[in-house]
Amino acid sequence: MRRALTSLVLAAALVVPGAVLAGGEGEGAAKKHWLGKDEVEAKLSALGYSVKKVKNGVGRYEVKAKGKDGKTIVLFVSPWTGEIVGQDSRKESR
Repeated sequence: MRRALTSLVLAAALVVPGAVLAGGEGEGAAKKHWLGKDEVEAKLSALGYSVKKVKNGVGRYEVKAKGKDGKTIVLFVSPWTGEIVGQDSRKESR
């Protein structure tokens, strides 16, 4: 019984930190693990976007850029991978 309990505690100690890192895209995620804004800009530029502004969003970067077609677009970018996770092509009123 004691051996089973020890194994369970050890397994939990290994699983919980991994789960926190894997699910780290929430508000509580440490921003110290985010890519820098310049790294995100470089990744998007390599994809053909002309980046105008990169700002922090909640659990993501929000990037205002010109697409390959010359239209302004807002891209939502994963701060851990630099991958585009969404976009908003509506014109901004600002």
